[in-house]
Amino acid sequence: MVKDSDRFYFKDGNLIWLRSFKDSINHGFIVGVLPQMIDLQFDSLVIGTSQKAFTIEKLKLMKILQPTPNEQSRLASALDGLESYTIRQHESLVKLRFLKIALMQDLLTGKKRVTSLLVSELKN
Repeated sequence: MVKDSDRFYFKDGNLIWLRSFKDSINHGFIVGVLPQMIDLQFDSLVIGTSQKAFTIEKLKLMKILQPTPNEQSRLASALDGLESYTIRQHESLVKLRFLKIALMQDLLTGKKRVTSLLVSELKN
């Protein structure tokens, strides 16, 4: 998402610049939902196999739904919630992996006996 005040330069013929979005389009919707809509149609619209081309003529064939501003806000909010949930789950997974490594070290070095560890886990 490039703002008018951003200094931005690109030199690539394979970019399509979408601009002049109305104020009624939610930023979160553009960033979170619009790419998904494009991805669903992209493969059927590109030309070529080894070097795919997405022409302006094909872009004109693309169907982009524009929900009401309220629906856009709800979709963007739901995506933000899912992203936050995913981040928390990933952090939890990382902590569990570190705990597993620490427990395996304790078991392998003999600091903890497997039977005593299993008994204490069964009590919890």
